[in-house]
This record gives sequence, C-alpha cells and structure tokens, in this order.
Amino acid sequence: MHVFDDAEIARITGGRLIWPGAPGPIEADRRKPLTGCWFVALAGDGFDDHAFVGEVVAQGAAGVIVERPVAADAGVVCVDDTWRALRDMARFARERFAGPVVGITGSCGKTTTRQMTALALSPLGVVNENPGSSNAEPGVALTLLNAPADAVAQVVEVGLGRPDGVALLVDVVRPDVRVITNVGPAHLDVAGSVAGVARQKAPMFTTAQAGDVCVGATDDAAVAAMVRPAGVRREDVGASGRFRLLSAAPVDDLAVHARWATPEGEVEARLSTP
Repeated sequence: MHVFDDAEIARITGGRLIWPGAPGPIEADRRKPLTGCWFVALAGDGFDDHAFVGEVVAQGAAGVIVERPVAADAGVVCVDDTWRALRDMARFARERFAGPVVGITGSCGKTTTRQMTALALSPLGVVNENPGSSNAEPGVALTLLNAPADAVAQVVEVGLGRPDGVALLVDVVRPDVRVITNVGPAHLDVAGSVAGVARQKAPMFTTAQAGDVCVGATDDAAVAAMVRPAGVRREDVGASGRFRLLSAAPVDDLAVHARWATPEGEVEARLSTP
C-alpha cells in the first residue's frame, strides 16, 4: 500500500495544495474505513462524493482530493478531474512496483483466469489482485494503490466499463504479461457490436512494449487477428498454440478433470468448477 504525502499528491496530480495534511494511503470508497486516508471525491452520473467531505473528515481522513475548494479540518488538494487524479496516482504506484504485472481482459472468463493466474504465481510470494470483480474504475486504480508492501507480483483484471475503458486502464496498469481471453457479445451497450468489442479490447495487445508477453486464444478469430507490436513475445493458447487443451471431462457435478499440452510436457489437474 503506497502512502502519499500532501506535496506528492499535488505534484503527481498537477493539483493545488490548499491545506496540508498528514501522509496516508488513497481511498475512493466512503464505505471503507477512512482513518488516516486521503479520500478522492469522485463524481458521476447521479452521484457526487463532494457532498460527503464533512462525513469523511469526521471519520478521521488525513485529507481529501477534490475538484472544488472545500472547508475541511484536514488536508485538501484541489485538482481539475478527480478521476484522472486517481489514475495518475495509480500509475505512479505501478511505476514504482518492480515485480511482474499481468493484465487480463476479455468478454468472459476474466475473473476465473485472474484467480488461476494468481494461484499459479502464489509460490513466489504475495500476489496482489483485484478484490472481487472490481475491474473498472475506480477498482483497477485502487487495486494498484493498495498493493501490499510485500507483494511480489500483481494480476489485474481490466473490464470494459465505458468507451475506451480498456485503453484508459491498460495505460495505468502497463502489464508485462497481457492476456485476452476472448471476444464476444458482451457490453454491446458500450461497444455497439462484436467487432466494436474487439476494437475496445485490442489495446491490451496494441499498446504492448518490446519484451512484453501477449497471450491470446487462437480459437477466437477476433483475438487471433489482433496486432501485436514488434518485439513482443506472442504466446497462443488453443488448438494450434504451444499451450493446448487435450481433454476435459466432468468428474461430478462440481469438478472437471483436464489435460493440457505445454512446452514442458503434459499437465493434468482437477478443477473445482463445473
């Protein structure tokens, strides 16, 4: 969990320090314990957390990050856009993290893939991942900001919560390993069509840097067709990939026994899922 001081918050966000406050971590959910935290007052369709600044300060918040100056017996930093300020601080925390970061998106299977990836990495030590399925704003930013100090890796699920939402959040997460599970008819209210969903998901691959790993399903035509920049490592999963599902059979109503081919040989496991 990264702790910010007031001057650091103002510098990272391009904001103005109106009143000093004690150093503390960042939080944007007023339902959480806020003692010692800097609270980001977000506003959107039908809500405005600026109305709760007094309540937040009464809970013992170290300070508030707001879009308009407020009178508060705590630190105050005023910014142009609190959503952008939250992303800027999350990006700062990500850049200071030295371990591997895995980013996962797709129309379905994101949470299962994230949980299994975190489990696979767990022998290395503490793995930070999204709590629940908080894969949009502000959840992704808070996942990075609240990473335990002893985390050795992070697995971050990225959803399409708004137009260009994946591009916006991938720019914050900046994964070293980038996974797209599939493209399907989900979030059509945002993307308009399945082709639109593919365009919205594509930045997980198209913004990769040389040395990054891009993992995609060869059995999904939309994913297979996505551009991977020069210099990235491509890993395909599917019938023609280096990692292939060989068989999967139900053990009972609550489990599946499966076998995979991998570059290291065959692997089998019992998965506690239908």
